[in-house]
Amino acid sequence: PDGHIVSGGNKLQPVVDQPGTYFLKVANTLTGCSTEKSTRVEEDRQPPQAALAPPAPLTCASETTLLDGTGSSQGSSYAYWWTTPAGSFPADPTELTLGVHQPGTYALRVLDTQNGCWQEAIVEVEDHREAPPVEIEQPGKLTCAVTALQLNATGSAQGTQFQYQWSTNGGHILSGAQSLTPIITAPGTYRLEVLDTATGCAAAQEVVVEQDTLRPIADAGADLTLTCTNSVLTLDGTGSSQGAGFAYQWTGPGILSGAQTLTPTVAAPGTYVLEVLDTGNGCSAQSTVQVLSEMDLPLVAVAPPDTLTCANPQTTLSAEAEGAGPFAFSWSTSEGNIVSGATSAQAVVDAGGIYYLTVTDLANGCSATSSVFVPAFLEPPALDLGEPLLRACPFEELTLQAQVEAGGAPLEVEWTTPDGHILQGGQSLSPTVDAAGTYRLHVTNLWTGCSAEGEVRVSMDGPRMEPEVQQPGCAGETGSVRFASVEGGTPPYLFSIDGGEAFFDQPLFDYLEPGTYTLVVQDAAGCEQQQTVTLEAPEDLTLSVETEVAIQQGEDYQLEVLVNRPPEDIAQVSWSPAASLSCSDCLNPLASPLETTAYEVTVWTTEGCMASATLLIRVDERPDVFVPGAFSPDGDGINDRFHIFARAGSVSRIKTFRIFSRWGELIWENQNFQPNDPGAGWDGTYRGRLMDPAVFAWMAEIEFLDGTTRIFKGDVTLFR
Repeated sequence: PDGHIVSGGNKLQPVVDQPGTYFLKVANTLTGCSTEKSTRVEEDRQPPQAALAPPAPLTCASETTLLDGTGSSQGSSYAYWWTTPAGSFPADPTELTLGVHQPGTYALRVLDTQNGCWQEAIVEVEDHREAPPVEIEQPGKLTCAVTALQLNATGSAQGTQFQYQWSTNGGHILSGAQSLTPIITAPGTYRLEVLDTATGCAAAQEVVVEQDTLRPIADAGADLTLTCTNSVLTLDGTGSSQGAGFAYQWTGPGILSGAQTLTPTVAAPGTYVLEVLDTGNGCSAQSTVQVLSEMDLPLVAVAPPDTLTCANPQTTLSAEAEGAGPFAFSWSTSEGNIVSGATSAQAVVDAGGIYYLTVTDLANGCSATSSVFVPAFLEPPALDLGEPLLRACPFEELTLQAQVEAGGAPLEVEWTTPDGHILQGGQSLSPTVDAAGTYRLHVTNLWTGCSAEGEVRVSMDGPRMEPEVQQPGCAGETGSVRFASVEGGTPPYLFSIDGGEAFFDQPLFDYLEPGTYTLVVQDAAGCEQQQTVTLEAPEDLTLSVETEVAIQQGEDYQLEVLVNRPPEDIAQVSWSPAASLSCSDCLNPLASPLETTAYEVTVWTTEGCMASATLLIRVDERPDVFVPGAFSPDGDGINDRFHIFARAGSVSRIKTFRIFSRWGELIWENQNFQPNDPGAGWDGTYRGRLMDPAVFAWMAEIEFLDGTTRIFKGDVTLFR
């Protein structure tokens, strides 16, 4: 009642799958007798114990670990079996303890052989044999500036379980051989080994340390010599190492500039040292050069000069020089004057003052300067003739008074006059004169030969005038003269324009022909003033133009007029007719006539002068139209369209252009377009269909620039 019969319940050997009490009833079918028995089915499904102790991980120090299943059920009725996906076992896999050397998952199955029940335990063997990471940063180079480097392996494994050991082949470890940052002082190969004391695993890496201690080339150049000509020298260190990675430093007694370049300038003798530094590796080199000196100055002597006077106006300066030679001489002065020999040992001068002589020794370029004073007495006598004198008319005798300052020297005196009269005393300082005029005095200092001149004007108080002259404005016109601003003397005045031949009481004289006139004004006392004026004959106003030119209809022509007057003298310009001109009041208009036209230009000057000229422009009015006799609309880009050609600017428009078949049928038409346009021509089609080769008639109505319209006709052959 508490079990479960799977099958065979009416047989002697039924199959059951549950514990419980099972009853068997056997009946005799013949007699009807039966008997019943029962049996008890017990249940034994208790699985065995499967237990594994955690295994130790695999390490570089321990390549094998023990799998321990002794905590499982034990006895003769139990069987054991180990399994793993990691591979085979090195020992019998049916023991409770098993040594393995591969990481992975291991399972122990324990089987109770009496009840067939089993249980499985699983354990994971970890692999702790990973090598520690080792990473050494690539170091820089050892150089003359960097004599020690710190290697950097801080990118390697770090922690208390790690140990470090550096070694080298050819190098030198100064300190820190058991650290991640040792100090090294020599080039070579350096090896770092890192040991993980927890696993016994180790790893190593090498790094090569290079050294750059190559020194640059320092070449200070050849020895040089300072002279007075070459007082500044340029040292030449260009034989040294060159490039952006080098620095230069010169030291010495007289460096003017460029101390940090290869070509410094120096101005003192001595030893100069060039140091060349390779900024990349800090290495340097030195070179020296000697600068010598040859700068001895020449000795100069100048002889004392003569004194300059007006009688002796020149003297020669003489000089001598001592030294290696040859010599160059140069005289100069700020207050005197050198006549000749300014570059020789003997210079001729004609003015007093200080003269400087510079002598240059051409052997070494050195110069020395000497000076000499040239005395001079060249001052002319000082004259004082007083103010101009004005005498009443008529003129009476007058004594002139002249004062002369010549330092007490004896004088030679001479009076002259071009328009007056010296009555007496012409060789004294107080001459007597009896006429108006200009009196000139010439005085000579007999000690120095210097002379002076002066003059004094003696005038008579007669009439004075300022004539006004009106020049003729144009050719063929007359001028006029007016006696204006007449004053002085005794009014009334008379006027003459012919030198006094005829006098008139009116001051205006007009309608005078060009020429020279001697004007005279005379007062009531008979005193006169005379002056000459000239009336200039003006130049004719002339215009120059082309007499006749020819153009095609539709063309422009630039008119040009040449006038013998400057532009500022032109007052007005007028062209006629003006309709086809760009401007009618300018000298050079642009003409665009459509028919033959005669143009007249008239020019007026500011003086009122006028001139005219005529130019004829002949216009060719013949139509310049061309229509081809054939075309080939085959799409080759050449002569594909039948259109009208005309000279540019000659046609206003093509009003109509028609194409007809040989039977007179209109097959194409275009209106109101310009010539020379293939796009406006016929493409050889009719209603979108290409026409066969044939002869076609055409007619064109063309309007020209002058407004006329003409009909053109013809035929054209279409080829393919």
